[in-house]
Amino acid sequence: MDEGFCRGAGRLMPPSNPQDPAAELPLGTTCLPQLLTGQAIGETASCSMCDSKLDLGDVVFAYACRRVNRSHWTVRRLYCWGCCPSRIESGTLSITEAIVSGRVGTRTDPTARETKLCLTELVVRDYSPPDHK
Repeated sequence: MDEGFCRGAGRLMPPSNPQDPAAELPLGTTCLPQLLTGQAIGETASCSMCDSKLDLGDVVFAYACRRVNRSHWTVRRLYCWGCCPSRIESGTLSITEAIVSGRVGTRTDPTARETKLCLTELVVRDYSPPDHK
């Protein structure tokens, strides 16, 4: 993986407290796959293009994005093996975008007694920085 990409991929942030002026100070930086691993994708998942169901262990591709000056990445779309775009066609100004591939896994919240599908074993397929034109 590209060293420059890894350094600027994302910031680890403390829990948000609007009363605390230090709430938006980063705790460190990490690689995008590490930030998105474990990201919940819901109780069920399906491809955004063909609507085929994505089950536990299936190969999955995800489009994720983050606005400039925000710490949170959002998974906007999921794709199956046959529908995934090969790259980000045109970047969006002020938004960092990425396509990652991996598998559908599960994560459990013991307090809420919930199990949700999540992203695991991630690799970056394409990346578009916020200043891409």
